[in-house]
Amino acid sequence: MPDTGNLPDITRLYQVCEPLESLPPTDPRWVNFDDVRGDENVVQLYARSLRRASPRQADFKLFTGHRGVGKTSELFRLKALLEEPVGDKKGFLVVFCDVSEQLDINDLDFPDLLVFVAAQLQQQLGALQLPGFTPVTV
Repeated sequence: MPDTGNLPDITRLYQVCEPLESLPPTDPRWVNFDDVRGDENVVQLYARSLRRASPRQADFKLFTGHRGVGKTSELFRLKALLEEPVGDKKGFLVVFCDVSEQLDINDLDFPDLLVFVAAQLQQQLGALQLPGFTPVTV
């Protein structure tokens, strides 16, 4: 590893930072920026909204931002919040799909995305061995 002792602090910090690494909610490197984002914690707001949504009506959320700003890290926090039981209600079963792991996001067609999501549902639900769930084999 090269000696970085003579470099300015900001340069050393930049060199050890990996902005594309998504952090799980329990990672000590995660920093809560809610105070500078405004009054509402978006993750808690989304979790509350999804819990209150009617199962008879679709609920859509748009979560956007530039590359490396923490979208995936925040989605990991949302996943953890939704999986927690609230009162006497069980938590959600969240299927998290990272398209960039298996598909070329620069050449992505909607059918590719649908097949990917279906495959992830099959794989993740099958791994849980839920009663009554039978994986489809083709």
